[in-house]
Formats: sequence, C-alpha cells, structure tokens
Amino acid sequence: MHTPPKTPLKVLRWFCTDERLEEIEGDLFEAYQDWRETKTKPRANWLYWWTVIRGIPSHAKRIKISSPSLFLLMLGHYLKTAKRAIIKEKTFTAINIFGLCLGLASSLMLFLFIIEQLRKDYDLPEKEHIYRIEAISSRSPEGYITRVHPGIGPLLLESFPQVQECSVMNKLKWDVVVENEDQLNFFEEEFLIADSSFFNIFPQSFILGNKTTALNSPSKVILTESSALKYFNNTDVIGREIKIDRDRRNRFTVSAVISDPPPHSSIQFKMIIAQDIQYDITSGGYDATHLYLKLSPETQLVNFTGLMNKEISSRVSTDVMRAISYSLKSFNDLKYNLETTDEIIIPADKNLYMIFTTIALLILILALINYINITTARAIKRGHEAGIRKIIGAGKGSLISQFLVESLLTSFITLPLAIFVVEATLPYFETALSTQLSFNYLLNPVFMFSAVSIVLLVGIIAGIYPAILVAQFRFSEFLKGNLSGSQKGSTIRKVLVLIQFTLTITLIIGAVVVQRQLHLFQHKKLSYDPEQILVIDRALSQNFDLIRSDLKEIPSVILSAATSSPPGGDNYRFHTPNIGLSKLVHGLSIDHNYADLLDLEFIKGNNFNLKTPSENDEGVIINETLAKLIQAENPKNSKSPLDEKYPFMISDFKIKAIVKDFQIESLHDKIKPMVLVYESYNGYNGAYLLIKLNTSNIENTINQIEGVWTKHIPDSSFRYQFLDSRFNSLYTTEIRLGRIFQLFTAMALIVSCLGLLGFVGFLIQSKTKEIAVRKILGASIGQIINLFLKEIYFLIMLSSLVALPIAYYIMNRWLNSFAYHTNIPTWLTLIVVLGGFGIATLTVFIQTYTAANTNPVESLRRE
Repeated sequence: MHTPPKTPLKVLRWFCTDERLEEIEGDLFEAYQDWRETKTKPRANWLYWWTVIRGIPSHAKRIKISSPSLFLLMLGHYLKTAKRAIIKEKTFTAINIFGLCLGLASSLMLFLFIIEQLRKDYDLPEKEHIYRIEAISSRSPEGYITRVHPGIGPLLLESFPQVQECSVMNKLKWDVVVENEDQLNFFEEEFLIADSSFFNIFPQSFILGNKTTALNSPSKVILTESSALKYFNNTDVIGREIKIDRDRRNRFTVSAVISDPPPHSSIQFKMIIAQDIQYDITSGGYDATHLYLKLSPETQLVNFTGLMNKEISSRVSTDVMRAISYSLKSFNDLKYNLETTDEIIIPADKNLYMIFTTIALLILILALINYINITTARAIKRGHEAGIRKIIGAGKGSLISQFLVESLLTSFITLPLAIFVVEATLPYFETALSTQLSFNYLLNPVFMFSAVSIVLLVGIIAGIYPAILVAQFRFSEFLKGNLSGSQKGSTIRKVLVLIQFTLTITLIIGAVVVQRQLHLFQHKKLSYDPEQILVIDRALSQNFDLIRSDLKEIPSVILSAATSSPPGGDNYRFHTPNIGLSKLVHGLSIDHNYADLLDLEFIKGNNFNLKTPSENDEGVIINETLAKLIQAENPKNSKSPLDEKYPFMISDFKIKAIVKDFQIESLHDKIKPMVLVYESYNGYNGAYLLIKLNTSNIENTINQIEGVWTKHIPDSSFRYQFLDSRFNSLYTTEIRLGRIFQLFTAMALIVSCLGLLGFVGFLIQSKTKEIAVRKILGASIGQIINLFLKEIYFLIMLSSLVALPIAYYIMNRWLNSFAYHTNIPTWLTLIVVLGGFGIATLTVFIQTYTAANTNPVESLRRE
C-alpha cells in the first residue's frame, strides 16, 4: 500500500464540502494505488495533485447568502462589534492608530518625493530618442567630457538620415542688467545659449513671438514669462532691451516671450540667447559646446555610433581632433548620471532615491509590526468573546472576518489622519529636501487609489495573523479561560519585536554616521577659516587694483585677494593636458595675496612678490600632489624633475614654489594636482575677490565694502557669500540625506517604542494571575518589574547583535564613496545599545508599575 502526498490532501480537506469529502478521499486513494503500480512515483504524485486541483470548481464549499440584505446585516454587525471593541480599548486603539499614522505619513511623504523625481520630463515627446554626444581623447587622462566641437552636429545632420534634429547648447549663470527709468537693476540668472532647433527637440510654449525667427540674430533674446514680469512688470516686452554682463555681445533685444519651464522639466532657464559660435568642422580652434541629437526610432545605436566616429574622423583636420572618439548618452540616463555632467541638466543621485524608498518601506514595516503585536494582544484578551461565538455556531471564517473588519476599519481611520500629517508637515519636508513638490496627489485618482490599496493591504496584513491565531484556539481553551496565558504565537511576536528593534538600531546608527560625515565636511581642518572669508562674485573690470587698495582703508578688512576661481565651486579653472602626466593638472590664476589670505604653508620656495614681477611671470606655485606626481612619473627623464620647466600654459614655466595640499573642492574627491599661475589683475580682467575679515561688526563692514565696489565697478552687481556657505552648497545630497535620516529615524524610534509598549502590555495581560500570586507570596515591585525586564533585555541584546553588523556593513560602503570620510567609533555602538536598554527599562517600568501595584485579590477575581 502506497501513501499519497499529504499537502494535496490538506488542500482537498480545506476546500471540499463535508458531505463529499470522505467519498472523494477514498476514490483518490484507490486511484493513487493504481497509478503507483503502473507509473513512477513522481508521475503518480503529479496526477494526484492535478486531480485535486481539477476538482476545486466542482467540489468547493460555497457560501450561501439567502439575500443581499442578510449580507449587509452581517457586515453591519461586524462593523458595530468592531466599533465597540475600538472604543472599549481606548489605549491600545490610540497606540495602534498613532503608530500606523506615523508609518503611513512618513511613507507617503517619501513616496511623494520619489514620484516627483520619477515625473521628470514625463510630458517631453519622444524623449527616448534624445541623446547627448560625449567625447573622450586618447591624449587626455580626464575621461569622457560633455563639451564637443560645435561643427559635429551640422555634420551629422547632413551625413546621416537617422539624425532628425541637432541643437548646439550651453548654459551660463551671468548678470542681467535692466535699465528702468534711468536706474540699473541687476539680476543673476541662468540662461541658455541655443539655436532655433532647440525648440524642435525640447518644445516650449510661445506667448509672444515666433520660434522660427526668435533666435535668428545674435542680438536677440527670449524671456520666460516670469523673467519678463520681473524685469518689466508685464509680458508685452517685444523690442525691449536688456544687457548681459560678461558676454562679448552686450545688448540684446527681446524677440519672444515663452512660458516658464514646468518644475518637472530637467532643463530650467530664465532666458535664451542666440548661439553665435563657429560651426565649421574643419576648424582646429573652436569653442566647445554641448550637443544634443534627436534620432529616428529605428536607429541602431551601436552601428550608428561606429559610423558617426568614422565620419567625424574623416572630416576633421588635426591630429588632436582625430584622437577624440565619441559616444551617445540617452536623455533618460542623463538625469541620473553623476559621472559625466553638463550645466544643461543637473543630475539627481539615484542612490538617494533608493535610500528614501528603503527608509519609507522600513518605517511602514515597523508600523505594521507594531500594529500586529498590539492587535494580537487585544485579540487574545477577547478570547472569551471568540469562545462564545464558536459555541453558538460561528466558524473560523466568521471569526477571521470579524477581526479583519476591525483591522480594516482602524486602517481606514488612519488614512485621513496620515494625509493630515503629510499636509501639516509638507513645508518642513520640502525645506529638508530642498525640493518643491508640484505633484498634487490629493487630486490624482491613481495616487489616491494606490494609497487606498496600500491601506487595504496594510489592514489585511495586520489583521490576518491575529484573526487566524484566535480562530485556531480549541473550544476547551476558550471554556477554561486559558487564552490570556497562552503561549501560542509568542515566538512570532518576539521575532516581530526583534525585527522592529533591529531596524530601529540600524537606522539610528545610520543617522549618527551621516551626521558625523556632514560634520567632517563642514568642520574639516583647513589652512584657512572659511567663516572669516567673504567671496564677492566674479566681475569684469580694470579696477581690481584700485579696489584692493581702497579695501586696505577699511579697519575690519584684514586682507583681500583676486583669483579666477575661489574655493568651494564655480569652476573657472583651466586644464593643462600637455605635460605628459597620467593625471590632468588643474590650474587657477591668483594674485600675490592669495596664498597669505588662505594661510598656505610653503614646503619649498616663496610666494609671488610685487617687488619681483619678472619672477612672478616666469614661475608657478604647485601643490604637494602635483610635486609628487612629477617626481614619480618624471616626464622629462631628469635627475631633478622639479627643477625642469613644464608647459603649464601656452609657454613653459619653472616651478617657483611648492605648497602643502589645501582643500578648495568637495571632499568627495581627493585633492587634484594643481598649479597656481600669477595674475596681477591690474588690467581689464575677470576675477573673484576674496576678503578676509574681522567678523566683529559684519553688517557695517559689508556696507563699506559695497561702497568701494560700487565706486569702482558701478555696472556690476555686488553679490557675496561667506566661504563656509559655498562649501556647504557642495554637499546638498548629504545634507538632504542627513535631514531625512534625522526626521525618519525619530519616527521609527517612536513607532518602535509604541510597539514595545504594546508588547509589554500583552506580557502583563498574559501574566496577570502570575503577578497576583507572586505578590501574595511576598514578591516586591522591583522583583516583578525585573521579571519582565529579563525578557525585554534579551530581545534588545539579540537585536543589537543582528543590527550592528548590518549597520556597519551598509554605512562603511556609503563612507567608502568619499575620498575623505569619518569612521564608525566603538562608543557609538555602546551609546546606541545602552540607549535601547534605557528606553526599554523606562517603557517596562511605566507599564509594570501600575500592574505591580494592583490589588492581587482584584486581579485573581478578574481572572
């Protein structure tokens, strides 16, 4: 005799009607014996499974409802019972709703931010066929760059039918000067330099003007609606004139007004001026620019890239150009590409969204665990009610339905509260993320349907376990009143609390590590104090020497210096690829005060000196990194590499001095090889001013500096910021991440404490009789509290042992993405673990103190 598999038999007993079960089981058993005699065991088992599944439609139990009114009556009864249970257990209900509300609200807020990013360019037509051309030279160690020869676009448009459109583009941030009633108004604006084909790839809505003629002259400018209103207080501005400082073209006539780019557009600007650069592909000298293509849908990208490179190589005129190869990067990838960026599209960090999604899901899981634990405690406490229901004929389905209705009712009560929390905290949320959320989720049916579906799913998940747990108790357990002390499901509840505290400890460690890294960014020891240095925005002038001279007369000004690029961004640095080194050398122009103002430490040689102008013009200062690179690679095969001359610019320069490495860029990357070239800034030039201040009377000092600036450069706006603010702007992603971790780790901690509160409440309920007996036998309040602390301490210790390796692994991977990073100290582990024990102790004490003080006679009478 052969034994059939047990699992399909369980399935059969679950769905089959009672009156047919015995007959069908017998028939299946006999059939299985026959199959085993004539077929292999796997084949017989498969036939057994298939017969069971095939019989579901014909033998399944059917719920008979005599009329819709009876069903509604039953549902009404469930809702009434659920309402009474919710009102009766006010404390547990409040904890449940509050915890679930926090979980749902925090998840909704993070998901809103993620949706805002996913909606980027959702209405841009045929965006999957838009590409940016990138270039890499075999002669340069820099890697791919986004600026290419402007003649490539017209060449490809002429040579390949697959190229439907091409647009030559640049994006700048310069001063706009508008004259109204003999008064000059200055505005710093981001604007595009583009040709008219830009509108064929990235369509814009024209309010006034014609897109075909709006950019057909180098002196024309297109304003956005908001810019027109800001400059002229109306949009009827065709023919009005503006001045753009720093451009070789100076005055522009407004030729069109267009709608502002929507917030979800990746390309943001305030105006567009016409492109006037040379397109000739055979020209060896050129102004590099960004080039976007729109390809036909049937284009095979790999084949087209090969043909494109071959065609360009055959048409260029210099070896330098022939050493360059080109690739295409899709528009959809550009939005998340942090490695090769341009000014046109500011990419977002996709990893940041993954972190946000993970945190949102973790908090929702914490809220679910909290809900399940508390609901289970309530469900088991209502064991007598369930027992009476069973005795009078209620089946498992009826009990499960009752608890599911209660769970769903609580969840749907939570949804409007969660939305209220989101609306109330959204301004802070937008400030923390530095993002304006334009997505109107309340009026979006898809989002609201998704939110309701999530709440429905949460209600089912949270209610199904307690419902099944109570439905599985036997009659005898109900009648004997053994439910309150039952250990059924206790392992699962402990595991849920373990998961809850593991996730919370991991989030706490993550939040502290992120804050430590931010602290390192903002307080890393520099050779200079960024809080004392004022940076005045770049201007074109021939009076910088006069400005520096007049600044000496201001008592609070310690020193001033001019440079092509101040620390903390605004990359106006030049590159020197022809030295023969494996790394690109970065350079900037400085005057004689720059090194003293930043307190640079000279390892060898001396600073630039006004008394020796010839030495200044012939020599350069390099940093330690470049000195070590020259010595290691020795491109001139010299016995003394640092004594040689190198082509740091057009002509060769000797190395005048070496300074200790100093930080002028983000700590994401290591300090680069750098050369400092002397520039007196006496003639007409563009420069930033660095001013070292005594910060005792900031407002008065800045007013005096503005007076000097206005006196010598009246046509340029006086715009400034302190150096520490410039550095902080380099760490936008990390600052946002730190704020998110702070906010949602606090929420996670609150939810976990609520979960612990519910779990301890359940333990107290299940041991009411034991507490009473212990008190009668002489146990003190401390001994009773210690009884519960042992169990909770064990769970927290286990959670810590699980969470610490996970947190260390995740955060070490994140820290390793920075060239300079903090560590995860041992004291942090101890503080987090001890904090967990402290919170647990306080929670247990609050819960058990009342129970321990209760009269044992009353406790036993209730039991």
